[in-house]
Order: sequence, then structure tokens, then C-alpha cells
Amino acid sequence: MKTYRVGSLGELGALFARHQREREQRLRGATDEAARTGVSIVKRRVPVAHGELREAVHAETGGSRATIVIDAPHAAPVETGSRPHTPPLAPLVAWVKLRGAQGLLSERQIGRLPGKSTGAHAKAIASELAGMESGGALDVQAPVRIARAIQQAIRRRGTKPHWYARGSLAAIRAVLHGLVKDALSHAP
Repeated sequence: MKTYRVGSLGELGALFARHQREREQRLRGATDEAARTGVSIVKRRVPVAHGELREAVHAETGGSRATIVIDAPHAAPVETGSRPHTPPLAPLVAWVKLRGAQGLLSERQIGRLPGKSTGAHAKAIASELAGMESGGALDVQAPVRIARAIQQAIRRRGTKPHWYARGSLAAIRAVLHGLVKDALSHAP
């Protein structure tokens, strides 16, 4: 413990104010660092298709607050699921083609694909496409038919939640706790 000698109450007030400003600055640094670290935590949990959602995760730091922002238009429906609706067909066709191509990879390569459900979806779509082959050839409209089936399923049932942000909170909280504890342990 450090000892400070002051000659008056005014000096004590000034010393206390300086120490408080330094403490607040360390705490701001801790929250900024927690937000930056939190971005990588969230990105590891984000479902990955073409990468737009993962790239939309970023930290806004500085000033009196630090925030992790996920600003893709589809961030909330992916997180919480969605009610039945009719999504546009083109992104679903692109997703089917991507997963179909990924389904042709080796088991080892599929296991390395990013995202929790990517491998399972790749295998399922590749299997579906293989089942649509006739005489060793695949109709060029096969991905569109699968995408329409997915579109109709979403129209009837909506989508399931993925909870990538909510599922990251415990890890982010632990990081923040450690950084705040460290910032407060450095007494002036």
C-alpha cells in the first residue's frame, strides 16, 4: 500500500480527483479491450454462409462506452429466428450452390469449414443434389428447386434461432471481469 502526504484538504481533494481520473481511464481501456476481444468471441459463434454476418461484427470504442455491434440487416433474424415469411429466392439459391459445392469436399475438409452447422448443411444439400441426379447428370434447375423448398419451409414455419450473440455473453462477461479486476488492482 502506498502512502501519500498532503498538506491540506485541498491537496487531498486534488490527489483524490487525479487518482479517480486515472482509475476511470483504466476502466475505459478495460471496457474497450473487452469489446474488441468480444468481437472475436462473437465471430466464432456466428453462422457462416457467405461471410456477410461475420464481417458485420465490430466494436465501437472510445468515449464513455464500448459496444459490440452486429449491423448486417439479417443479424437479428439469424440470432432470434423469424416468424413465417417468404424470403427472396436468389440468396437461397446461392446458399444451396455454396453448400452443394462444399458437400463435395472430403470429410476432413468439411470438418474444417467455419460455422457450427456448415458441415451438416453441406452434406445434406450434397446428398439432396445427388438424389436428383439422373443418368449421372444433374438438372441445372436442381439448386433452384431445393431453394424453393427451403423458401416454402420458411414461409410455413419461419426460421430457428442461432443465439450466436446471446451464447457469447458469458465468455465476454468473463473477459470483462478479468480486465476490470486487473484495471482496479493497479492502484496509483
